[in-house]
Amino acid sequence: YQRGAILCRDQNCLFKVLKLHTMAEMGDHIVLQGGTFKNPSIVRALEQMTQKKVRISNIPELMGAFGAALFAREADQKNPLSVTAFPGLLRLEEMAAYETSLLSCKGCENVCRVTRFNFSNGRSFYSGNKCEKYYSARGDDHKPGFNFAGFKTGLVFDRDLSPHARPRVTLGIPRCLNFFDNFPFWHALFTGCGINIVLSSPSTVAMSEKGMGTVMSDNICFPAKLVHGHVRDLVEKGVDRIFYPMVMFEAGEFENAQNTYNCPIVTAYADVIESALPLENRCGIPLDKPVITFKDRSLLQKACFAYLKTFQVKGSVMDKAFASALAAQDRFRQTVRDKALTLIEKAGRDRSLLIVLAGRPYHADGLINHKIPEILTGLGADIITEDALPTDGDVLKDVQVVTQWSYPNRIYNAAAWVAGQGGHVQLVQLNSFGCGPDAVVIDEVREILKTGGKNHTLIKVDEISSPGSVRLRLRSMVESLKFQKPESPLISRPRKPFPSFGEEDRKRTILAPFFSEDYSPYLAAVFKNAGYEFHILPRPDRKSVDLGLQYASNDICYPGTIVIGDIIKALKGNSHDKGRIAVGITQTGGQCRASNYLSLIRKAMIGAGFEDIPIISVTASGGLVDQPGFRIPWLSKLRILLVTTLFSDCIAKMYYAVAVREKIRGQSLKTRQYYMERVAGGIVGSDYAGIYQLLDKAVDDFNGIPVHTKAYPRMGIVGEIYAKYSAFANQDLAQWLIRQGIEPVIPPIFDYFIQDLVNYKENIKAGIRKRKFTDLIGIAVEWAVHTCSAK
Repeated sequence: YQRGAILCRDQNCLFKVLKLHTMAEMGDHIVLQGGTFKNPSIVRALEQMTQKKVRISNIPELMGAFGAALFAREADQKNPLSVTAFPGLLRLEEMAAYETSLLSCKGCENVCRVTRFNFSNGRSFYSGNKCEKYYSARGDDHKPGFNFAGFKTGLVFDRDLSPHARPRVTLGIPRCLNFFDNFPFWHALFTGCGINIVLSSPSTVAMSEKGMGTVMSDNICFPAKLVHGHVRDLVEKGVDRIFYPMVMFEAGEFENAQNTYNCPIVTAYADVIESALPLENRCGIPLDKPVITFKDRSLLQKACFAYLKTFQVKGSVMDKAFASALAAQDRFRQTVRDKALTLIEKAGRDRSLLIVLAGRPYHADGLINHKIPEILTGLGADIITEDALPTDGDVLKDVQVVTQWSYPNRIYNAAAWVAGQGGHVQLVQLNSFGCGPDAVVIDEVREILKTGGKNHTLIKVDEISSPGSVRLRLRSMVESLKFQKPESPLISRPRKPFPSFGEEDRKRTILAPFFSEDYSPYLAAVFKNAGYEFHILPRPDRKSVDLGLQYASNDICYPGTIVIGDIIKALKGNSHDKGRIAVGITQTGGQCRASNYLSLIRKAMIGAGFEDIPIISVTASGGLVDQPGFRIPWLSKLRILLVTTLFSDCIAKMYYAVAVREKIRGQSLKTRQYYMERVAGGIVGSDYAGIYQLLDKAVDDFNGIPVHTKAYPRMGIVGEIYAKYSAFANQDLAQWLIRQGIEPVIPPIFDYFIQDLVNYKENIKAGIRKRKFTDLIGIAVEWAVHTCSAK
């Protein structure tokens, strides 16, 4: 920017630029190029994020020219005696004389349409190509660096795929998603059992387009959309069956990681494919999707053997093939790390540029990464990937998010490693649009890199057709590093730790965001029963959203935006003594990014100036923060939790059934509110008999409300838990249905809390969980649930 003006052509880049801390140094206005930014909602969001007035230029086509002019003037002022090649204003027409011609690059599967500009001075410039392998406009020549992504892709897939003349079966495997990480295992396992493998072809634009007609969600990430094309390719190749396992957990690589989940999309996309492409019915090709975990080798073996037995493979053959598969996967990982070590040593010895290209394994796909590895190596940089770095020691100890996903854990490790290296080592992170976990990962990687004085370069890749802006950003990054003096120390920014919630904090009032009209009113009494003062914040409103947009990650989901905005709104108000409050949020520890709301809230609190207020994790499984002063004996409180949950579900069910039928509008709402308030005393005092009596009376009172006796249609509301239960999040859907004469049917929240009683049994049956001693607790909980339900 120049004196408070940002000149930017890329919307996604702009959002990130505006989040930089240098925003405090800017002027009163932000000047943007037109086009996309003429959208009033985008302009309003930017004004909310920056608290500055946004202006739109009416000459967007000249923004680049203005930038070049400012740069030239600044250079001339620094060195007035410098010589310029500018011929003068009177000869500009001579400089503008050029001819164009169209070329078709055959260097790879992208088949780029390249435009060549031939100038009168005999020089040429090329535009439109995704890389500069053949048609280069790069300027200075560089010695190409090492393309680690290409090396690793060859290491994964360049294997003997059809070694058997008379195979038991021929399995088709799509070259997509986590097969970029564990194909060596599956190849060795299947070929060792007399099974041939057919891989889908490398990704191309034509393949992508072939599968787009069956994509069921437009906002899913491009790597997932690409799966459809790969599966269609296998169908055309005439395989016997298609193998696409549902991998819940990847192998553990870090001792202190809290889990090794896959992204939910990666885990369950086989189910999506089965629905979108019913292959067996349409093509006669079964889709095999066994549930797999790489986290536990004995469970992995059990699942693999169960699948292989369907092809009558003998036990001794399976044993040998499984051992060979484990060895193949270990060799692959060791080869990757050995090669990376040689590049790391070379960069340290020569002080040459080394870039860690951090993303998911499938970002090595040339169609997905848009030739970014080739762009970087063409600029003279060696690249290595996030999975090639050392994993020794307590590498994730300072990470301030839940380390629950396997692939992001590698990225955190890579960021920490880069932060500890010299200026010749940098990190470029690749992100696909629609990636849920990356809403958390991106911010965390940025904060980790700051501890080493490193900048965070984020490239969002997806269905783009021209990578010109990407190439420009990467080239700018590489060129800017040349201005760094080797002897100049990097300016690090230590991270601010989470304040501990100690014994002395037990008297603090814990603020919690409003969740649902049907359930939030009970929470203060529940926690009062456990010895804590809980204050449920008011219902969210538009200001909650505005503040959430200002302080939360731009990629976080709508419920996260509302929750974060609610908390910041409360802290910015004057109704709470900042020295006597804390903030509380639930954490489930599951695959959803909601488990990381706590860390997102913490970052927002720091950004808003409330870094000294402690935040606690309301969880039964151990949270992210040090909170010795917040302990709830969950087993002893189990009965009151179950009774309160059942009471709230019953009140909600009766209310929605009567509200649509009542003759006097508002009578059922008053009845609901009355019993929500009356039950608080019974919850605080664990008066179970009083709660049951109150519920009996509530049944009589709801039955006594005059209603219309005609039949009313019923409509279920399902979806993400916050959007399903929060009236603000779902645009007051339940009340809208009632006004249309439709009874809304919302699943009881009791089902959500007891789902683990079913899940742990099903996970054992599926082969991704072992029986544990703690299952006895689950049996006891299940007994208590049925007992309370019966009463």
